[in-house]
Amino acid sequence: MPVIVILLSLLAVIPAHSDMPWPNNASLKVTVETEDTLYEWEYENPRDFEFERGSTIVRGDAARESFEEILTFLDLSRPTLSNEEVQKMAHKYGNVKKVVIKRVDKDRCFQTWKWESEK
Repeated sequence: MPVIVILLSLLAVIPAHSDMPWPNNASLKVTVETEDTLYEWEYENPRDFEFERGSTIVRGDAARESFEEILTFLDLSRPTLSNEEVQKMAHKYGNVKKVVIKRVDKDRCFQTWKWESEK
């Protein structure tokens, strides 16, 4: 019986991603262009993550954490990106000029979101 309790307690610390939309996709790429930096987050199912900031490339857990963070700014259940979502990103990444998101879902359907500054 103690073995079962230990196993169950170990499962409790494994992060659940049910609130994150990325596990349901074949791939997801987010590109954010600011006045001076280009950011890219890429996910390929089941577990490949990459984050680029300018010429710096990060892979693995650090890239996954950054990927999950950028998704907290976005609502991909909506058909368009809102100005409010972009303003939230601007607080972290600076003056956002352009955002492009490309998703291929588990059924291989392609979807794109695009937002550009009016300036």
